[in-house]
Amino acid sequence: MPEFVQRHRVRASARRAAACVRGEAGDTMIEVVIAILIVGLVGAATFTGFTAITKFSGQQRHEVQANQIAQQDEERLRGLTSTELSATAGTTGSTGSTYGNVTYPVTLDGETYTVSSTTRFVAASGGATSCTSGGTSTADYVETASEVQWPNNNDGRPPVIEHSVISPPAGGSLIVEAELNNTTTGIPGVAVTATGPGSSSNTQTLTTDANGCAVFGGLNPGSYSISESDSGYATENGVTTQSAIVVNGTTQEITFQLGQLGTAVASFQTFINSLTPTAINWDSFSISNPQVTPSSQTFGTGGAADTSTVSSTAATVFPTSYNAYAGTCSTDDPEGSTGTTGTTSYIDPVLTVANGATGSVVVTVPTMLLKLSTQQGSTAAQGVTAAAGTPLPYTVTTYDSCTPTPGVNNTPSTPPNSLTVGSSTVYPVQAPYGPSVQVCFANTIAGTTKDTGILPSSGAISNTNLNGTTITPVTLPVGTGATGASAVFLNPGGCPA
Repeated sequence: MPEFVQRHRVRASARRAAACVRGEAGDTMIEVVIAILIVGLVGAATFTGFTAITKFSGQQRHEVQANQIAQQDEERLRGLTSTELSATAGTTGSTGSTYGNVTYPVTLDGETYTVSSTTRFVAASGGATSCTSGGTSTADYVETASEVQWPNNNDGRPPVIEHSVISPPAGGSLIVEAELNNTTTGIPGVAVTATGPGSSSNTQTLTTDANGCAVFGGLNPGSYSISESDSGYATENGVTTQSAIVVNGTTQEITFQLGQLGTAVASFQTFINSLTPTAINWDSFSISNPQVTPSSQTFGTGGAADTSTVSSTAATVFPTSYNAYAGTCSTDDPEGSTGTTGTTSYIDPVLTVANGATGSVVVTVPTMLLKLSTQQGSTAAQGVTAAAGTPLPYTVTTYDSCTPTPGVNNTPSTPPNSLTVGSSTVYPVQAPYGPSVQVCFANTIAGTTKDTGILPSSGAISNTNLNGTTITPVTLPVGTGATGASAVFLNPGGCPA
């Protein structure tokens, strides 16, 4: 074989060997890279696994600690008296030491847990809750529940809840229910106190729960006085205390029907020689209902400035219906009178106050049409004439003889204007209803007020016409030589204060 051919073959073999070496080197690099990636993935997976295990361990620790706290709370509940088991803490955050129904925090290993304790008395038969409106039940056992929660929504887990059943000490039980009047709807938050037996200092106080119920268990037998108290509620008859006899092994039920106090508001109208009402200002009104204690109430103050509406103090009126009338005593009530606003027998307007609400009513103040005359000495009386709309030249004040005499007075903020009825000049003056109205005219001359005293000088005017159509004559004795606005009145004495 020629030499040059031999050299060519040697070179070709060398090139193939070099190429092979280069290929094997590339494969080696790829294998190294893959190995590094595998190690990284394994490391990451291992780290993630450790993290997940750590997280799971922390969540499990929270649940274990929550179980521990719930069991401790159940132990706490078992150490309470029957009354303490029924008690509800006034605010969240109490330590819970003497309350069966309370929410409070517990800190353990730097984590804050929230404990919610609840209790309920149940009947041995059927396990129904002892507080059953409208039914008869017994308070035989106490079911307890201790619920514990922790931050981060309990790590996505349900809260831990421990239950237990406690047998109260031997004795009797009292179930006290506070209900909205005329319903079986329970009222929460009413303070209920049981006093007895024997010593008046032996008292236990509970607050009604969400169902309006409070249970006193494990009571010594004997006589008890049960009272309720809530500033926003009242009983219809004013009775806030009931009696109960407790017997061993039995349950006595007491119910308080309470009304949520509301507000009464009145506006006023009158009739002036017509059947069409005219809105006016006045100073007072009263309401009455013989079934309610107190049976009558008055709002506003006689003699105060007249206003378009008068209101009771907020949340002071028992929720029911009342007769309403203007004035401050029962003699001002026109109920049943005749000669009225188009009917033969007047019926008071009704004011209805719903639970916790405001009731409104419009009441009528009767108008007297005063026909004035002046008389000098023994001469004949001279009628006062004036064009329609002319203001009365004197100050006029009406008096209602409610006790104490002379009772309530009312002086209009502006003098009444004259009105022509037939051939007479009259002045419409509002006054409380009844046969006990007196009038005082006052005249001020050069800064000095001359008073007639009360007119009539004896007796009273009957202001009983609710249509405002009856003319009432009044004669003013005046000094000789003086007429009209300059007349000096001669009746002795001043107008009552």
